[in-house]
Amino acid sequence: MTDALVRRWSDRVTAVLCQRHPEGTRWVSHDQARRVGADPAALWDAALANVRAELLRLETVAGDGGAADLAFATGDDRFGLGHLLRLGELIQGPAPHGVLVGILGAPGLFAFHKVVRRREAEAAVEALRRLSPDGRHDTSFTGVFAVHWWRGGGPNDTEEVAPRAELSPRMAEMLDGLPD
Repeated sequence: MTDALVRRWSDRVTAVLCQRHPEGTRWVSHDQARRVGADPAALWDAALANVRAELLRLETVAGDGGAADLAFATGDDRFGLGHLLRLGELIQGPAPHGVLVGILGAPGLFAFHKVVRRREAEAAVEALRRLSPDGRHDTSFTGVFAVHWWRGGGPNDTEEVAPRAELSPRMAEMLDGLPD
C-alpha cells in the first residue's frame, strides 16, 4: 500500500483514498491517478465532497457531575470516519485551542469536545477514555485507543495526546494557559 493516496490525520490515524466498486472497496494509488491524468489534490477534494454527501448524525451528550459535554458523530458505515478530515466543518464556531477527539470501535463513530476551559478539557479526556466501542459510558473498558488533539489547522495538525494516564507535555502546557 506504499503507493496509496493517503492523508495523515494524526500520529496513528491515516486516511486512505478509496473507491467503491461492485465487488468491494479498493484504495486508489498514485499510479492510477497519473494514468488518468488526475491531480491527487483534486481527487481528495472530490472524495471529501462525497463524504459530505454521506449521512452523518451529530448528537451532543451533556456531561453530568462535572463531566464534559461530548459530541458524537455517527455515520452509517465504516466510511463515517472520513468525516474526521472535515472536523473543522463539524464544530460550531472557531476552536482556537483545538478539539479533543476519541475514535471508537464501532464503524463510523467518533466523539469530540471543543477545548475552551481547562477543567472541561481534562474531564473530556477522562470521559473519552471511558467510552466503550459503541459510545456508551463504561468505566471498566477503554474504547478509544487514544485521545487526539486536533489543533484546528489542516489534517496533519493532529497529535495523540492521551495514550496513557498522563497528557502529552504539549497538551498539558496548553491547558495550563486556559481559564478553569
